[in-house]
Amino acid sequence: MNSEETSRSSKPSLALYRPPNARSRHLSRASTLQHIQTSSSSSTKKSNQMPIKSSLKRSKSFGSTDCSHGISNLIDFNLPTEHVVLIKRALDNPNNLITTQLMEIVSIICSKAMETSVNSYRLAKICITIADKDKNNLFLEALINCCREWFNERDKLIKMSSNSTHHPKQRWLAYIAFVSELYLNLKSKHRRVKLLLSGGKDSPQINDGNHFLDILPEENSDDEDNQERQDTTDEKDREERDDQSNYLFNLSYKQSQSLAMLLYDCCHAILTSLPTSGSTAIDIECLLNVLRSVGRFIEEDNVQRMDKIMFLIRETYVGPLATKLSTMSLKSLLELIECRSSRWQFNQAQQIYYFPYTKPS
Repeated sequence: MNSEETSRSSKPSLALYRPPNARSRHLSRASTLQHIQTSSSSSTKKSNQMPIKSSLKRSKSFGSTDCSHGISNLIDFNLPTEHVVLIKRALDNPNNLITTQLMEIVSIICSKAMETSVNSYRLAKICITIADKDKNNLFLEALINCCREWFNERDKLIKMSSNSTHHPKQRWLAYIAFVSELYLNLKSKHRRVKLLLSGGKDSPQINDGNHFLDILPEENSDDEDNQERQDTTDEKDREERDDQSNYLFNLSYKQSQSLAMLLYDCCHAILTSLPTSGSTAIDIECLLNVLRSVGRFIEEDNVQRMDKIMFLIRETYVGPLATKLSTMSLKSLLELIECRSSRWQFNQAQQIYYFPYTKPS
C-alpha cells in the first residue's frame, strides 16, 4: 500500500489537485478512470491487464485487442521474419505501405490460409484489421480478387492437396473456410455501418479507449466548445458526413456481395462435382459447415442463389447418387434441408436429433 501511494504521489494527477467545481462530475470520473489505468501500467502486471482489456473490448470489434492478438499469433504461422515485419507494419498503418507491398501481404496471407483451415479464423481477423485502417480500400479489393483467382484455379488446389498427409482436399477446404470467415467479418462490418447510419450523429463512434471522453456530456462549456458544437451540427458538415457514411455502406455491401457470390460458387462447385468426387463424405461435411455458418446471410443477399443450392441438395438427397452416400452424409443433407426450412434456426427437437454428431470410431 505504501509503495502504491508513493508512486501515485510522485506523479500527481491534474484531477486530484484542481478545485472540485472546475470540472463537471462526469468529466472528473472519466479523468480519474484514465489516471488509474495510466498509473497501473507502471505497477503490477495484473492491474495493468484487467481495465485496459475490458475497455478495448467495449470500444471496437476489430480494435487494438484483435490487432495485438494477431501480431502475437504471427509467430505461430512460421512465416519468414521479413514477412512478419511487413504484416506488422500493415497492422499498424497500411496507408504507409505502397501498393506492391499490400499486394505482397495479400499473397502471403492467402498462401498461408490455404495450408490448413485452422489458420482461417485468425488470418481473416488480421485481414479485416488491416482493411479497416486502409483509407483507399486497396488491400481488401486485392484480397477479394485474389480469392476469386484461387477459386478459378481450384483444380490446382485440389491437385496440390493430393500430396497432403491429412486428406485429399485439405487446401481446397481451407480455402473455403478462409472465404467464409472473411465473409462473416465483412457482413458484420456492413451491419455496423448500417447501425451507425440508422443511429445518426448521436451514435457513439469509438475507435479505442482514448476517445472515451469524446462522448461524455459537459455541464459547463466555454465559447470555443459552443462554437465547435455548432460547427459539427452545421448542415454542410452533416451532408458531408452522410455522404461518407453512405459511401462506406455501399462499399461494404459491394464487398460482402462479392464474397457471397464466391461462396455460392464454392457450394455449387461442391454439389455439381459430387457424382465424380472420390471423397463425397468430406465434400458434404464441408458444405454443411459452410451453410450452417453463412447460409442465412447468403440467403439474405440473394434468395434465388440459395434456392438453386437447395434444389441441388434435394436432388442429391433423393437422386441416384443417394445410394452411394453414407448414412452420415445423407443425414447432413437432410439437416441442411430442414435448417433452411426452419429459417436457419433449429428448435429443441431438431437440435437433439442433429447435435452432437455420434460417429462410430
